[in-house]
Amino acid sequence: RAGAAADAILQREADARLRPDPEAENTLAEAEILLLEAQTYLDQKQPLKAGETFVAASAKLQGIPVEQRKPLGKRLVAANAKLTGLSRLLLDEPKLDPGRAGPAAPPVPPATPAPAKP
Repeated sequence: RAGAAADAILQREADARLRPDPEAENTLAEAEILLLEAQTYLDQKQPLKAGETFVAASAKLQGIPVEQRKPLGKRLVAANAKLTGLSRLLLDEPKLDPGRAGPAAPPVPPATPAPAKP
């Protein structure tokens, strides 16, 4: 009986250590909202706003302390998966790729040499 009580106390202490910090939970919630906004901007054909929002969401996720990542568990994994998915969609967006933004400017013809003076 005393062993079971001790096990229960140890389990509660372990659970307390695994609970995420409220600040980390808030940061994750903010990142989740930004990811939803980025997806909405993509759906509305506004890739530049989507890209800006994506960068903000990525910064939020990177700001979560390492020791808080395990307690955040599946929510953090899902947010990172959404971030990866959005990054792939943004990479395919021609408006965000300067190399594919439009037709190249016509080449400049080489200068013709001036006639030689006698």
